[in-house]
Amino acid sequence: DEAAIVEAINALHASYTYLFTTGGIGPTHDDITADSVAKALGVPIGIDERALALLTAYFSKRGVEATPARLRMARVPRGAMLIRNAISVAPGFMIANVIVLAGVPDVMQVMLDDVTPNLMTGTKLQTSTIMLARAEGDVADLFAEHQEMYPDVAMGSYPSFTTAGVKTQLVLRSVDSARLETAVETLTVKLKVNRLL
Repeated sequence: DEAAIVEAINALHASYTYLFTTGGIGPTHDDITADSVAKALGVPIGIDERALALLTAYFSKRGVEATPARLRMARVPRGAMLIRNAISVAPGFMIANVIVLAGVPDVMQVMLDDVTPNLMTGTKLQTSTIMLARAEGDVADLFAEHQEMYPDVAMGSYPSFTTAGVKTQLVLRSVDSARLETAVETLTVKLKVNRLL
């Protein structure tokens, strides 16, 4: 539904740093994402010479005819940056803060890998994990007290049940690597003193 896609793009791209879409950029009549993005952003869309060169070389190598349907995958809004597709060549694209990826999971993943270095990032969140061969209940009180001592370090526990027994991951996260290191070190000492690690 083009009208719904255009409305969603207009609402979301104005409200968020990035808007990711997946799917709808293939060769069939129902692949309307590229057209909808162009319409939402008020830019023309047509055959992109860069995308056309990639596709025609790929089709030629495979002995596949460059039909009008297949060439639909070379249609890109004017001014967009192409996103490389290392699997099936047909590119995704980024225009403004809208990132348009394929819907096929493997293809979407390689496109996401390609575009990620171009994205702005904030302060990196650091993570540290302590694995315990214990149930969450064994460490819950100690872990809660530790969280109170380090309110600026996010802490969570994640149990798992395997044939080898119960395990719990204690995960600590912070943008301050020194503070995270201190929280992990002091927690490790407490766990050892209480024979939980």
